[in-house]
Amino acid sequence: MNEYVFRLYFADEREHFEYGKKNRIEKKSFPMMDSLLSFLDMDIMSDDMQFREMEEALQEYRGTRDKKSLALVRARLDALAGKHILYEALRLEWLDRIERAADAADADAFDRIAWPKELRQIPSRLYAVQRHIEELFESVLLYGTGKERIRDRAARYYADKNKHAREIDYYSFGQITTVCEAVSASTITDVLYASSIFDVLDFYVRACIMEEYPVRRCKNCGKWFILTGHNGLEYCTRLLDEKGHTCRDIGAGLGWEKRSRSDKPFTAYRKEYKKRFARIKAGRITEEQFHEWGERARAKKQECDEGLITLDEFVEWLEIS
Repeated sequence: MNEYVFRLYFADEREHFEYGKKNRIEKKSFPMMDSLLSFLDMDIMSDDMQFREMEEALQEYRGTRDKKSLALVRARLDALAGKHILYEALRLEWLDRIERAADAADADAFDRIAWPKELRQIPSRLYAVQRHIEELFESVLLYGTGKERIRDRAARYYADKNKHAREIDYYSFGQITTVCEAVSASTITDVLYASSIFDVLDFYVRACIMEEYPVRRCKNCGKWFILTGHNGLEYCTRLLDEKGHTCRDIGAGLGWEKRSRSDKPFTAYRKEYKKRFARIKAGRITEEQFHEWGERARAKKQECDEGLITLDEFVEWLEIS
């Protein structure tokens, strides 16, 4: 891209984007691998009509040179870029293409720069990439698959695919432009200079393999999440509601409920606790009396947990205490 830039790098457990016209760069930052995961969640084919309209508009401009057609393409690209940061790479690539193609002397020259059918095919290509990345997750990066390194599993996976499958039937890597740069006073890292949305996806997948990031599906929403820290996590951090609750919040609550139901001493203690708390509101005991009882009850429960007294003895103590 001559007049535009789309730059991506990872630092401080975050992904950093710098993009736009070279004299007017915007910056955004998200949690590590967030954009790849949200891309996998997208319903790509729901945007198919917009790509169809852009193809038709480019075809019309190719023949008539009516600038209204290019305005429609720009508007559709802007709308897509507003849906997802990765579509921003698509927008900049095609803005660059149509600006160069606008000066093309004939239709053949126009097609070599901005072939309309190539734009039309992007949704189906992205949909295929989604499926291929998910297969790679299942086969190579899935947490608990085995003790060998992810890089070793990836090597076996690609050796087998190269022998027995067509390249279009699995995720294959292309050529991308990366430069090792200092992105801050304390960090030097690989920086991607993307020429297409497919370069960006390639950069993410390489990082997953080379940095050995295991993945798993969230036990609540069923979507993929990447384990960049504690591997025992079973729930993702996607937002579930306007109050800011995440799958991990819900999962923690479900775990607490499950543990409390199976913990009979805790269940007995909790039942008596609620009864006595209600007595405060009724004026039958004071808060000081309630807290004093709570300390004694927790100590008695500890004796029950350690087997010093039986569950029946603990329940009897609760009733007469």
